[in-house]
Amino acid sequence: MVYSQRLAALFPAVLLLGTNAIAQQSKTTIASYLPAKAAAYTQASGLPYAYKADQYGTTELILRYTGTSGNFSFVFNRITVSSTRYIDYKDGAVAERYDFTNRKWVVEEGSHQHSDMKGKAIDTSIMREDRLYAFVLQEQPGGQSIERVQFKDFGNVVYWPDYVLNLCAIEDADKDGKPEFYLTYFGDSDGLDAKELKQIVYTMPANAQDKLVKSKATAYYPVDIGDETDPQTYHETFDHNWKALHRAIQQKSKYLMLQYKKKNGG
Repeated sequence: MVYSQRLAALFPAVLLLGTNAIAQQSKTTIASYLPAKAAAYTQASGLPYAYKADQYGTTELILRYTGTSGNFSFVFNRITVSSTRYIDYKDGAVAERYDFTNRKWVVEEGSHQHSDMKGKAIDTSIMREDRLYAFVLQEQPGGQSIERVQFKDFGNVVYWPDYVLNLCAIEDADKDGKPEFYLTYFGDSDGLDAKELKQIVYTMPANAQDKLVKSKATAYYPVDIGDETDPQTYHETFDHNWKALHRAIQQKSKYLMLQYKKKNGG
């Protein structure tokens, strides 16, 4: 047992390791920047918050890592191609599409009119067609950056992918001095296939010559959990790269997926 060993002889080594760990941690920071903190991000990084907005749309979040391995920005962008909402009344529904030019909701051709409906609206649901982009940028001197990763998903209108931004993260879980980037997003369902929580993990293993390697985990959620005749059940799959990850990185990945499951069932 460890406790039966010569602890006195180990104390200097333990203290040294603790000092090194503290020094390592003191050189590493991770910060989160929502659009309201755009100016703070630019001041800290020297980079604009809106990353290539003309090509990749609106920046919704940036996670920033600074450490001995370099400074990195994890950028999440979205382009909304179309947006339709359905306003339910007791005796029917009104379908509206969003006119991006005039910035107004317009009743769809062939839909009921609001004037046809009686009483107040009961519920409103919105269906958006989005294009999701995410980037890992390695910051360079002089307000420059190198695009190390470009992620994109145009899954509409098959499963309507959407970021789970509070479950996206940067961390050095395996303590190798290099960060991992965890991208979590959810795809709804057309009613036939399972809903999917997808997580992409980008890592920089030593044997990859500093290239970022992509790993993937997927959790499948039944369309109707309460339907006993539905053959679908909650389950998870992991690709070959994910299975080869350091155990600490796998644990971080599973932890993030578990947080979603706790909140949404499965």
